[in-house]
Amino acid sequence: MKPPQETHQGNQDGMALLLVLAVLAATTILAAHMMLVSETVAKDAKVAAITSELRLQAESASDMGLWMHLTDRRLFSDRTLGVDLSDREATSDFEPWMMDRREHLLYDDTCQVFIGDAIKSISVTNIDSIKSGIDADDSDSLDAANEFIDIYNDYVDSNDLTNLYGKEADDYANDGYPTLPRNDTMQFRAEIYWLDNWQNVITGEITIIPPAGITISTGTSSSAGGSSGRTPSNGTSSSSSSGKIPFFTASEQDFINQITDLSDANLQAILDARDAWMTNAVPLEESLDADLLYNVKSKFSFEESNYAEITATATDPSGEIRVVRTVTREVNMSSSSIFADRSQETFSIWEIRNE
Repeated sequence: MKPPQETHQGNQDGMALLLVLAVLAATTILAAHMMLVSETVAKDAKVAAITSELRLQAESASDMGLWMHLTDRRLFSDRTLGVDLSDREATSDFEPWMMDRREHLLYDDTCQVFIGDAIKSISVTNIDSIKSGIDADDSDSLDAANEFIDIYNDYVDSNDLTNLYGKEADDYANDGYPTLPRNDTMQFRAEIYWLDNWQNVITGEITIIPPAGITISTGTSSSAGGSSGRTPSNGTSSSSSSGKIPFFTASEQDFINQITDLSDANLQAILDARDAWMTNAVPLEESLDADLLYNVKSKFSFEESNYAEITATATDPSGEIRVVRTVTREVNMSSSSIFADRSQETFSIWEIRNE
């Protein structure tokens, strides 16, 4: 039997060993945690640096797209889309930069640029247009559209009178939105998504609301000129040529809405023909049969407007990080409203969206 003092010393040694092991374990865990945090911070910093660089590349690419498009308009007055380009190619090797959503590669193919028409199928200042694609016998869809129009009209009018299906301040307050309605014209197209039941009637994209004092002209630019100046109003029209939706920026739903009794096969043929133009510049007259082509041309615009939506996508070499920049701006050089300053040295940007 060990003396009491030896047993006590043994207990102390055991406790000291446990304490050392506990401290060692805690230190190891702390060191591992610090290493993990350091790696995470380093990766976040790397991603931030790459994203910042890609953002600058996308900005540069979108500006390059603008200049190339303006150059294209100066060199070639015919702004008809989807037609044979052989005559043009015979006189110039300048790559077409038109509003047809074709892919343009820049900076060693790290940036893609697409130029589309800023005119869309729906205008917030011509909301009755949402009924244009509804069959007269489709009473449910017509009722939904009329109800939405009442809600929209109450949102933008300055009085407190409630339309049949509309909503005024008290109704919005009861729903938890005390600052609505605006009781004035919309300032941002996204406001339309604040209105009840928009999902049931808004089936296409919405035309941008231009800056105050500018009205979007419905005339097309059959030449590099065209008319679009400053006016007292702040309106817009969702049309490009004679009220038609631009073909190359139309959605599948736009085709369904605009072309009566469009079969699935014909819809696919239209989409395939558009893709063939975008990828290989195959004229639509070569990829669509005559009747379907006539139907499409009667419903959609093939002339550029004076308002471009330029999308630039920059991707890192790994393909894991991507930045998308979309800029909407006027491109009619003969209009003073294309500039943001009186000295006409700075081009105006209507909208920038970054993703």
